[in-house]
Amino acid sequence: MESKSRNNERVSATSNGDDKEQVLTQARLKELIDYSSETGTFRFNIARSNRIKVGQVAGSVNSGNSKGYRQIRIDGRLYLAHRLAWLFVYGAWPNGDLDHKNRIRDDNRIKNLRISPSRSAQLANMGTRRNGLKGACYRPKRNHTNPWRAQIKRIDLGCFPTEQEAHEAYWKAAQQLHGKFACAGGVQP
Repeated sequence: MESKSRNNERVSATSNGDDKEQVLTQARLKELIDYSSETGTFRFNIARSNRIKVGQVAGSVNSGNSKGYRQIRIDGRLYLAHRLAWLFVYGAWPNGDLDHKNRIRDDNRIKNLRISPSRSAQLANMGTRRNGLKGACYRPKRNHTNPWRAQIKRIDLGCFPTEQEAHEAYWKAAQQLHGKFACAGGVQP
């Protein structure tokens, strides 16, 4: 039971609105680390060990479970860099989830961060498939004249003769469902 408690503490240190996060203050953060709001980069102010040098970029992206987010260890706890950026600039922890506007998880410039009202808004901001336009799916065996199906959140938007037309139908639905958090996958019609 005790090891489970440790795991929960480790996970919660990077989660949203947790009491563990509240321990770190803006003053303590600024004492240890400097943040450039133009570049989104954190650098150490103090050499706290032989491995950490003053001016060295803080944290890493490939530390275990980061999923592309930069994590920085402060006073023995891991924190997500985008949440630290918010604390550094505004003096308080973000109230809710933060969203990277350009969907680049390591781009922690303050102008690229916004509070997301819900998890579904973050899902709406996900990128496109590797080989095509977001929301468009090729199904030639089901419909020979309109092989491109458009879909959003398991809502069928119909079949279309071209991938572009299916994507446009997706984009219209995404704007209605997600508003300013809608994402066309890098290509907006």
